[in-house]
Amino acid sequence: MARAQRLAYLAAAAAMLALLSISCGGAVAPTTTATRPPAGPTPTVVAAVSPTPAVGQAPAPTATPVARSTPTAAPAPAKAAGRVIFASDALGDVNLGPTKARNGFVWSYFTLVYDSLVGFRAPDGALVPALATKWEADPNALGWTFTIRTDVRFQNGAAMTAEDVAYSVMLPSAAEGVLGNVLKGAKVIDPKTVQIVYSRPLATLPHLPVSFNRIMPKAYLEQVGEDRAARNPIGAGPLRVTGMAIGESVDLQAWEGYYDSARTPSYLDLKMREIIEPSTRLAALQVREVDIAAFTPVQIPAVKKDSSLRLVSVRGATNSYFKFSGYGIPGFPTNDFRVARAMSMAIDRQALAEKIYNGAAIPAAVGYLNPGSFGYNPDIPLWPYDLKQAKQLLADAGYSNGFEIEVMFRPPDKTWVEAVAAMWQDVGIRARLSMMEPGAYTARWTTAKGNGALAAIDATSSFDRTGAIQSHVASQARGGSAWSYNNDPKLDDLITPAVEIADVERRLAAIKKLTEYMREYPPVISVLFADKSYGLGPRIESWPAIHGNREPLGLELVKLKR
Repeated sequence: MARAQRLAYLAAAAAMLALLSISCGGAVAPTTTATRPPAGPTPTVVAAVSPTPAVGQAPAPTATPVARSTPTAAPAPAKAAGRVIFASDALGDVNLGPTKARNGFVWSYFTLVYDSLVGFRAPDGALVPALATKWEADPNALGWTFTIRTDVRFQNGAAMTAEDVAYSVMLPSAAEGVLGNVLKGAKVIDPKTVQIVYSRPLATLPHLPVSFNRIMPKAYLEQVGEDRAARNPIGAGPLRVTGMAIGESVDLQAWEGYYDSARTPSYLDLKMREIIEPSTRLAALQVREVDIAAFTPVQIPAVKKDSSLRLVSVRGATNSYFKFSGYGIPGFPTNDFRVARAMSMAIDRQALAEKIYNGAAIPAAVGYLNPGSFGYNPDIPLWPYDLKQAKQLLADAGYSNGFEIEVMFRPPDKTWVEAVAAMWQDVGIRARLSMMEPGAYTARWTTAKGNGALAAIDATSSFDRTGAIQSHVASQARGGSAWSYNNDPKLDDLITPAVEIADVERRLAAIKKLTEYMREYPPVISVLFADKSYGLGPRIESWPAIHGNREPLGLELVKLKR
């Protein structure tokens, strides 16, 4: 297929994106916070180590704020007023149960109802205190010690204690999550101190506060049980739930007793609506039915043309890639890394970014560590778009006539997957496309092995993505999960220090070595880091885009015009 023909195909495919580019769930997203020190009684803090690195070199796990002075009371915030209506492309299962919710979309409202030990500053994602005023790493990365605030009350009026924190950390929702295979226990050292203990080293925790943002009153959960707590959730976050309609909406109200005045909403009510159809979301924003709406890349020009609307984008918030389920199966093509490199070189990423994504994407050299992630390296070179060299690599690997491969994908990924399949055809790779419903797709990925490829859009789950690399591409004997097909001892050896070393500089060096190896011997073929975009209606004064996250985090920071 000639380049001109393929560009024509890309232009036609872009027209379909408004109907097909509905965001997918799966990964969770971290809690975010406003630029502050925390309000309420607030200790003055100083960094115990070097200053926060620039964007792309996220703050270090050992950057520990230390209390130095007597807390002083902050002035009471102004009375909240007004309502904000947010149109989401998906709300997941609308389940606020402390141990039941599994869909990644729920984090957009989990982070409003509950709070986390460590927070993220908007918009740059720097680590800041939240429910914990300081945190210290075990020198061998075998756990963390958190000093807990004493001025926090839950939304039922109960004071938060260290017992509540330790209890919440050990709930199945946390224990089965990203720390499921390392979390050993949580101990109350004294009324202000909680120690989290691991069975093996892991250095990522402060960048993963979403794992512990369901801090809730132990007595309440024990009294009412999980089912009732899911229907009437009680947290320590800036908004409380006032109503839920499964598959439709979540209603929330500002919690006046929230400890941090900088994150206490200036509005009174928030309604989060699920509107799956992109064109319907755009229409709802244009007729002032909603105030903020999530958009697909193809809709960006329409939003920009409307002078009453503004566009907010989170750069490079998602990662599209292909993972091969045939690794380790004798005769599977990508067992020879020359084939994987050839497939990468046959992808015109710049054309995809411009034609399919309207420029709202960045070509990706190595997946998982997107812009904003700890250890992201923008200097790793892309494999060049070079059809001649790709064909030579295939010939060298014994595939002069190419080969056929099944490619499985979910409906929202149809447009970009079809575009890549058309590009692969130019070097003789014949992709049999199999569109699968999300449930069948997930089951296929996690329970069945085969000789195909799976196309994925991976949402950023935190500012430290090395844990995702481990669970997705390490061998299952070395920390990989059911999502992993690889068995590369060298890759395993490079992943281990990248997730286990507590020292920041040494860990960054380990991550650099790991990503350079992943570029040369790709366990997945990364395609693009796509933006997540939102339109703001005329009633909205401001809303900071939270750097590096695909979920609409920080909705408590929305300011209405007066």
